[in-house]
Amino acid sequence: MMQPSSPKTAQLSPPAKYAGGFTLVEVMIALFIFAIIGLISSQLLSQSLSAQEKLQDRGERLANIHRSMTIIQRDLLQFTPRSIRNENGDTMPSLIISNEGFLELTRLGWRNPLQHPRSTVQRVSYRWQDNSLLRAYWYVLDRDYAAEPAFQTLLDDVER
Repeated sequence: MMQPSSPKTAQLSPPAKYAGGFTLVEVMIALFIFAIIGLISSQLLSQSLSAQEKLQDRGERLANIHRSMTIIQRDLLQFTPRSIRNENGDTMPSLIISNEGFLELTRLGWRNPLQHPRSTVQRVSYRWQDNSLLRAYWYVLDRDYAAEPAFQTLLDDVER
C-alpha cells in the first residue's frame, strides 16, 4: 500500500529552464513559411485579376463585333433596289461595292418613331478608314451639295 505523502516527503519537479515558449529558430521558420504562403497567394490573386481583366476586355470587344455585325446584317437584309441622285443630279446605283473597302446601299426600314417628315428609306455606306469601320448615313436619299452624312464608328482597331 501506498502511504499518503506528507508535504515534507512530496517531491517537487525541478524548476524548468524555459517556461514552454518557442525558440527563435522555430519562430523564424514559421515566419518564413508564412511569407512563402503569402507570396504565392498574392501572385495567384494578381494572375487571377489579370486574367479577369483580359477576359472582360475580350468580352467587350466580342460584344462590339456582335453589335456591328447585327447592324451590317440588318442593313443588308433590308436592301432595296432604289437608285439615288448625287449632288450633280447623276443617277447612282442602289448598291456600290469598291475594292478600297467601301460599300454603299439603299435600305428600307429606317424607323421614324417621332414622325419627322422624312422617308423610311435610307442610304448607308460602310468604309474602312484609319483602322476603323465607319458607317455613314444620309438624312435624304437624293442629295444636294449641303447633304453631309452622319458618321458612326462601329469598330476600332480593325486590321482588315
